[in-house]
Amino acid sequence: MKICPKCGNTYDDETLNFCLEDGSVLNRSDTYAGQEPPPTVMMPQTPLTADHPPFRTNEQTLESGAPQYTMPAKKSRTWVWVLLILFVLVMVCGGGFAGLIFLGSLDTTEDSPSVSESTERTKDDVKSDDPRSLVTSDDLSDWPQALRTFSGLDATYASGELFINTKKNYFYVISTGEKFKTWDSSIKIRVRNPSGQATTFGYGLVVHSDPAEVLKRDFAFVIRSDNRKYRVVQHEDKKESVVVNWTSSDAIKSGTRVNELEVRCEGEEMKFYVNGELVKTIKDYEGYKSGVAGIYTSDDVPIAFSNLELRR
Repeated sequence: MKICPKCGNTYDDETLNFCLEDGSVLNRSDTYAGQEPPPTVMMPQTPLTADHPPFRTNEQTLESGAPQYTMPAKKSRTWVWVLLILFVLVMVCGGGFAGLIFLGSLDTTEDSPSVSESTERTKDDVKSDDPRSLVTSDDLSDWPQALRTFSGLDATYASGELFINTKKNYFYVISTGEKFKTWDSSIKIRVRNPSGQATTFGYGLVVHSDPAEVLKRDFAFVIRSDNRKYRVVQHEDKKESVVVNWTSSDAIKSGTRVNELEVRCEGEEMKFYVNGELVKTIKDYEGYKSGVAGIYTSDDVPIAFSNLELRR
């Protein structure tokens, strides 16, 4: 028997996954009887469709954005005098002019919203030698609506980032739809801890998640930016076991900065990257060939996720 966590309706049809009244994901009543539902959720298939806006890469974001400096619309010879004055300054001050431009760029960055760290990073921020091509992506803008029925989880979307806040001392795994199958694929996501607070279990990327039941089986690659550590855990039948314990890594950017996490799955081998730098390689002897991607977050600390990509 299955039960709706929102309205309480029960259903005998074991193949039914969503409530016919409010669309909530059904839980098994025998599993949750007399106890609080476990802190795991799964993204419904419906929002994850091809109707999303096309994924925008870093270069596209910069090129399509409004220029920071524009020339005046009317014709004028003032620019001739400006060039002459600048030429004199360059000759007299040498590198001082270049330094002035650089400082101006820094000032502009400081005046921008914090989300600019995730949308205006340059190629030099992430080293990547993955020859695979982009297959599908998700800007995560539809996730708050899909997650609104889950208690203990607050999801909002702003400035290109999905912000998720959960219960203290809990972790949540949210799985995607089947178009994000991770076997023989590379999966990437950008994560940011806007408050910089510590998270007990960390936050990050999930691969090889069972597409029908969350935490039945998966691997999670998570980090903590407050102490610059990562770990790898495995879930089987809703139990979490540690594969790689907390390990320090200089590849992790500290504080509130954006970190890009990537897992490259090549047969049984899984390679874990932080900001384009390989930090660990392990074997997946279980062979979760039908698994999908997802995200992992924990504690009462808002975490920002953006730019979910799958490549093959």
